[in-house]
Amino acid sequence: MKIYSWEPSLLQTQLVQVSLAPSGCVEERWKSFLAGADLSPGWLSQLEWGTRRLLPLVGWRLGQEHVDDAAALLFRRELAKSMWVSRVRRAEYKRVLTNLAAEGIDVLVLKGVALGSLVYPDVG
Repeated sequence: MKIYSWEPSLLQTQLVQVSLAPSGCVEERWKSFLAGADLSPGWLSQLEWGTRRLLPLVGWRLGQEHVDDAAALLFRRELAKSMWVSRVRRAEYKRVLTNLAAEGIDVLVLKGVALGSLVYPDVG
């Protein structure tokens, strides 16, 4: 059984540093990340959930800064997938909430589903 730490891994830390870099510094941090990254074939499928969920955020940030190298495009594809999945899920959530309301059941929606549209330009 693999035990996961609550602390971010080195890879997670690097991805967060790219995604939260100030405007004008993203490309530099991205290049620094790429210099030490192992993006060999199949690397994406080997990532665990905690790291994989950071990829759309990095893809979003790279798009904001117009970083368009081959590796950035992989991250932007992950963003596109995430955006599509979130739209499908939101439609499902809406259906469930409508059904619950029709039955007179009050619902309080919390966390990402409730805040996503208010906080992020796109919930993906």
